[in-house]
Amino acid sequence: MHLFSKPFGQIPQNLQYNFTRRWYARTKPIARCGNANSNKILRDKVAIVTGGASGIGCEFVRECLRRGAAGVTIADIRHCDGQRTAELLSKEFGKGRCMFVKCDVTKNELFDFVFKQTVKRFGRVDLLINNAGMLNDRKWEHTIATNIGGCVLGSLLAIQYMSRSCIGKGGTVINIASVYGIAPLCGLPIYSLASAGIISLSKSLGRGSQYDRTGVKIIALCLGPTCTPMLDTAPDRTMNDKFKTELFEELEDVEKQPPVKVAKGLTKLLKRAQTGSVWVACNGYPPFEIDLPEDIDALRKND
Repeated sequence: MHLFSKPFGQIPQNLQYNFTRRWYARTKPIARCGNANSNKILRDKVAIVTGGASGIGCEFVRECLRRGAAGVTIADIRHCDGQRTAELLSKEFGKGRCMFVKCDVTKNELFDFVFKQTVKRFGRVDLLINNAGMLNDRKWEHTIATNIGGCVLGSLLAIQYMSRSCIGKGGTVINIASVYGIAPLCGLPIYSLASAGIISLSKSLGRGSQYDRTGVKIIALCLGPTCTPMLDTAPDRTMNDKFKTELFEELEDVEKQPPVKVAKGLTKLLKRAQTGSVWVACNGYPPFEIDLPEDIDALRKND
């Protein structure tokens, strides 16, 4: 039985987004984005995409190349898949524009090596998409280390390599999270926790004087259900059968979007997203920014 039984389809724009059986209101209207000037928004830029060997990550790599990136590094723990993807995309977009570097994002020295190799090959780094992640609540320590730890390491290394005060010229970090970091799933508490941590990390690193000092924007992009093997196998990776039952009930009949639709929103993020902002990409529509209140008194429930 697949986690998502309902195929992707068009949803009227005036409807709310259905993350689970519960409904959550959209905070801002959807606006289509795209013009001739944005077609090559990454012209002469260099990007790193973690988890770029397949799925959503691969589509991000393809979108970077399509938008004019001079070079893209695929950083992934799967050597054969990563090498094959780099070769295929090099044939599609031109030799020398894409390379693969094996990386475990939980290991600082390996992640740092990705940046070193990228600078050596392409001369700079302008964009990091922290996309690598896992969904396995049974192996919760590894899930937290990969999802949160990978974003922490990646963000800090990106600031180091992109910072105007060091060797860079500024840049952007996009930390990929899930909408379930905003609206947690009872069936996947660890995965929801990890996404919430990524959102908080991005808001914290992206605010204050960090951007003024370094010129590096930090953004969180929270994805709605997306067509990936990771989601199809999620019920088998819950902590036990009780959580598995919860997950089936929560996610019954939800829409899932194709990865290519997620990647298409990259241009809008690069053009409009402010540092420290949080965005949602759901149901195949362009990403939209959400406002997460920070005033504790404003969040107080009436007695």
